[in-house]
Amino acid sequence: MRSRTQCPTHFPQQPYITVLIKFLNKHGHDLAHQDAKQSKIFDSPKDSNPTHTQASKDHLDHYLNTPAGLVSIICVRHALEKVVSAWHDPSVDLNEVAEFITSTFHHPYYRDNKNVIQRAVFAGVVKWWYDRAPTEREACLQGLSAEGVSQGRNHRDMKAK
Repeated sequence: MRSRTQCPTHFPQQPYITVLIKFLNKHGHDLAHQDAKQSKIFDSPKDSNPTHTQASKDHLDHYLNTPAGLVSIICVRHALEKVVSAWHDPSVDLNEVAEFITSTFHHPYYRDNKNVIQRAVFAGVVKWWYDRAPTEREACLQGLSAEGVSQGRNHRDMKAK
């Protein structure tokens, strides 16, 4: 086991918690006031785009975490089928495979119903939506409204589950 004096110079020579505390003491005020900057979209008619933090679906209790995971599974499964097919068939045009896979990146409003991935994603999300109880769907819609997001109601109560 290496001692601290033997650590490479690009590693901090002090515990990470000390480095973190120094950073927060220096920049914590700025970080704390980011919330005010982020919430200006709820007060200004000129601002309409939420920040990543506000729209993020990577928290387990976010209403859209489950459908986001479902979309990922659908996209990866279809992409994997195309890639494996191309591995086994040298006549497959790799540009078409790449174009097929990148077609997963689309806005649902502009989906192409002729595209198998986009059609499967839409069907999967619709099924997820209608598998919810009406009260859960209403809570989700309210939580994802501008008012709901600004009040932090865009997350499910995980304790109730």
